[in-house]
Amino acid sequence: MLTEVLDHFGLARDLLVAGYFETDHHRQLIKEARAAILAGRLIAVAGVVGSGKTMLLHGKTLVGLKRLMEVVADGGGMLSVVLVGHPKLRNDLRRPTMEEVGYRSAIFEFDGMAGHQLPYIRWLLEKCAAEGISVNEMIDPAAVELLANRLKTPLQIERHLALAFEEAFRIGERPVSVQVVEGALARHLEDLEPLLTRHGYTVRSLVEQFSAKPAEIRRFLRGELGGAKAQELSERMRAAGLPI
Repeated sequence: MLTEVLDHFGLARDLLVAGYFETDHHRQLIKEARAAILAGRLIAVAGVVGSGKTMLLHGKTLVGLKRLMEVVADGGGMLSVVLVGHPKLRNDLRRPTMEEVGYRSAIFEFDGMAGHQLPYIRWLLEKCAAEGISVNEMIDPAAVELLANRLKTPLQIERHLALAFEEAFRIGERPVSVQVVEGALARHLEDLEPLLTRHGYTVRSLVEQFSAKPAEIRRFLRGELGGAKAQELSERMRAAGLPI
């Protein structure tokens, strides 16, 4: 955000540099991952875009890493590999064609802020507020509740908070109102295409995995593909673990 926007709302620093917000889920995941690492496992941490990780690996890469671990083990050593990716990584490891790798993997679900959106928003604003500035002076409590109910990940929350602050500054408003937040929230946030993209599924990856034509996938994502083909794709995607 611009410096003048930060000053207008009493923010001492940008929301992107607030630091690390830890929940019980984070602490437990770290504990379990440490145990798997010490056991010499292939570890996969899967979470949606913006939940706090980023990387997507091809199946051939996974097989190569598995073989590397075997070579090290044959030499009397131990190698653990930690992969961090979208839920697509988790689903790929569970596919029958990936049995060679998937059955030897420890898979952890990274839920990010699930169930903690409201305390995260308040923590974020408190960490960034200038001395003597309260959260309620910056943004209406009802607006905070709306953000917590509509958004799921730190990335979404930070982005839409920034948009709301910028719009409120433009119209000379403080604190940020519910109406401004409603305007800042992306209207198509939960449409099928952005939802699947956050889980690691692009049009190209859907075409490859489900042996469909690009035009069919695009029409399916827009809700324009009907009949038996749409039903078939829906059933196959649900069976593969896609959130549709």
